[in-house]
Amino acid sequence: MMIQRATLLKLSSLIEEEVVLKINGYDVVGFATIIPYAIFEGEEYDVELSITCLDDLELNEITEHTKQLRRIDDTFKYKFQGKLIEKGKLDVGIIIEDKLLDEYQYLIGKYIEITVDRIHVEFL
Repeated sequence: MMIQRATLLKLSSLIEEEVVLKINGYDVVGFATIIPYAIFEGEEYDVELSITCLDDLELNEITEHTKQLRRIDDTFKYKFQGKLIEKGKLDVGIIIEDKLLDEYQYLIGKYIEITVDRIHVEFL
């Protein structure tokens, strides 16, 4: 489990599970279904991030040594570029940990690009 410290920037008034977090200088729009306590804008929390892919996982090795996460339009979708640092962990400037990445162990130490349907946020 990769615990990261995040500041809650915004709770959506339209979508109950939508949260905007600041993690390592990145603004991340996530989908939080596990919130075991009251949370407040402007406060810091320990969180764990994982990914959701509704269709087949599209993952490609890339030659650029780039770490970035880019939100696609105004959706929950993101395109990640980063380094697969160990089994199930991707460094895109923040750490994304998910079992979906486990089968790509042969790419550990390599840079990859992946598009995900949403970032799942669990408040710990």
